[in-house]
Amino acid sequence: MFSHLAIVFAQHGVNGELTPVGWTVAGVYVVGALFCARAGIVSHQDGDRRPNNQAPWSLLAAVLLLLGINKKLDLQSLLIHAGRASARAEGWDQYRRLAQAVFVMLFTLTVFAALAACLRKWRRFVNEHPLILAGILLLVLFVVVRASTLSHVDERFHVRFYDEYWGWILESVATVCFAWSAAQARAR
Repeated sequence: MFSHLAIVFAQHGVNGELTPVGWTVAGVYVVGALFCARAGIVSHQDGDRRPNNQAPWSLLAAVLLLLGINKKLDLQSLLIHAGRASARAEGWDQYRRLAQAVFVMLFTLTVFAALAACLRKWRRFVNEHPLILAGILLLVLFVVVRASTLSHVDERFHVRFYDEYWGWILESVATVCFAWSAAQARAR
């Protein structure tokens, strides 16, 4: 039943963005992750002054590092290829576009629910670092638009949401917002 998925995984290889701009964005993610990790370490060493700041910095560092790694691995393409292979092998290819639209809606709802939970939990942290909120919103915009374009949901509405340069700019500006906030947090 899942043998077609094994073939997709074997054929996927490394399809990441190997362009100079892709490598640059991956580097920006890693540098942003390092800034956030450092801010988390410093906030932990501050002791009781701001005890709740380590977790959000650590989460941001982990997310940025994973996004940087994904720039090279291109896991979203693997997921798409696996979905197409499953659709063909299991006979529901004619419903693939509907499944993609449902996936994008559920993915978007999940992203916004996670964002709302984090913002509620770390409201004071976000208030202390307003650029964090700007970075999060830019990154969420990028991720949701990218998910909708990869699964062709934008075509269904006859709208072109995505252009690769626009995505790279969103990713980079969001990451710079995080790194700038982290650098300012260290300076406090």
